[in-house]
Amino acid sequence: MENIGMLILVVALFAGLTFLFYHAFKGYIKKESSPRKWKLTGDRVYFWQSVIFFSVMGTALVIFILKQGTSWNF
Repeated sequence: MENIGMLILVVALFAGLTFLFYHAFKGYIKKESSPRKWKLTGDRVYFWQSVIFFSVMGTALVIFILKQGTSWNF
């Protein structure tokens, strides 16, 4: 049962970080690249790669900090 709670936390954290990163940088990236490059070439792919990378690393960092926080004794 504990694993289900952790899975829900990880999925929610990943989705939240993805949403935040997407909305924070989508306008900037579309403005910096031309509309033609955004539609036809890999600019959109590179943007989504960075969104996924940021979300995975952010989720891993938060889970690591939460795991370490339970083992620290102050």
